[in-house]
Amino acid sequence: MAVDSGKGRPEAADDWASFLADSNRISAIQTLRYRFDKLSPSERIDVIGDLGRGNQQANGGSAGASSAKPKAGVDKAVEDFLVSELSDPGISYGEGMSWGEMSFDNPRVRDFAAFQLSQVWPKKYRFVNDPSESARDRQCLVSLNAYRVSRGLTPVSVPAKRAIVPASPAKIQPLLQALVSGPIGDRQKTEAAIQAMGPSALPAITKFSAGLDVRNPVRRDLDEIAARIADLVAEVKLLNVPKPAAGFADQAGAWKGKPLTASMLRSLVQLAVKTWPAKAKGVTIQCDRDTDGLGIVVTLDLGPSRQTGASGGDFDYAMAVNVNGKPSGGETGAGTADSLISDSFFDNAKKALASGPFVPFSFYISFDRGHP
Repeated sequence: MAVDSGKGRPEAADDWASFLADSNRISAIQTLRYRFDKLSPSERIDVIGDLGRGNQQANGGSAGASSAKPKAGVDKAVEDFLVSELSDPGISYGEGMSWGEMSFDNPRVRDFAAFQLSQVWPKKYRFVNDPSESARDRQCLVSLNAYRVSRGLTPVSVPAKRAIVPASPAKIQPLLQALVSGPIGDRQKTEAAIQAMGPSALPAITKFSAGLDVRNPVRRDLDEIAARIADLVAEVKLLNVPKPAAGFADQAGAWKGKPLTASMLRSLVQLAVKTWPAKAKGVTIQCDRDTDGLGIVVTLDLGPSRQTGASGGDFDYAMAVNVNGKPSGGETGAGTADSLISDSFFDNAKKALASGPFVPFSFYISFDRGHP
C-alpha cells in the first residue's frame, strides 16, 4: 500500500472509517471509536459527514440525503457517535468547505458534529455557524444537554456568555467630553486615562463616538483608542515549548496586557527566522478575538507546524486570516525567509486588528524549516 511520506500514514487510512460509516450497521459504527482519533481532523470531518448524510432524510433532516431507512438502532448509534464528537478538539486548518447553505473555514470537528446533529434531528438539535468561537462552544454544550436529557442523564453546566462590566458613567463621561471641549494640551493625558480603563470603557466609547460627526477628528481618535483596547492581549498560551526555547517563548509572553500590532507579529517571525528556537519542530502564532471586546488570546506553539509535506524550500509555511467568520487572505507554500515575512499576511492581520472592537477574528502564521 502506498504511504504518505509526510506522516507515514497509509493514503487511504480513512477508507475503513468511511466504509464503516456507510455500512448501516450498529457494530460497525461502534467500531469507529477504536481508531477514530488516529485520523486527521479533516478525515474525521469527512466521516462525520458520511454518518450524517446516511441518516438525514430518514429522520426528517435535510432533503437530498439518503432515502434508505436506517436499520433498527442504527440512528441511535449514529447519534451516540456524533454526540461523542462534540468535545473533539480537532481543527482542519487551511480547509474551506460548504454543506448546503452552511460554509466552514478552518472547520472544527466539534462544530461539524453539532451541525450534523442539527441536520439529522432538526427538531432536537440546533446549530448556527456563529463567527464567535465561544458561541459555538455553548451551542455544542446545549446539544450535549439535549442528548443527555433525552437519555435521562443530568445536564452539564453551560457557561454564561462573557460580558464587559461597563465603566461608571460618572468616571468616563467627563473624560469623553473633555476630548471634545477640553484644552488641546490635555488631550494626550485624557486619551491615556480612557485607555487605562480597558474593556470597561468600550461601551461608552462606541456610543459616544457614534454620536459625533464623521468629520470630527475626535471620532477618529476614539475609534483608535477603542481598537487599542480591543486588541489588548488578554492571555498568552505557550504550547510544546522545549526548555532551550524558553527565551524565544518569553518574547510572546511579554505581549500580555499590551495592544497587539502587526509589527509585533512580524518581529517575532523575523526573530524565529534569524535564530531558530532551539529544539522547536515548528513555529505557530495564532491570535483569536471574540465578540465580547475582552481582548485577544495569543497561542504560541513550537510543535509541528500546520504546513505538512516535503517541499524542499528554506521554510514551509501556512498562514490565514479570518474576520467575522469570513476568510480574508491565506496561503500555503515554501520559500525563503523573505517570502515568509512578506507584506501580504501582515497587511491582512493589520486590517483585522483595525476592525471594530466587537468584530471577531482569528489569524495564524505557521512554519517550519523546509524538508529536503
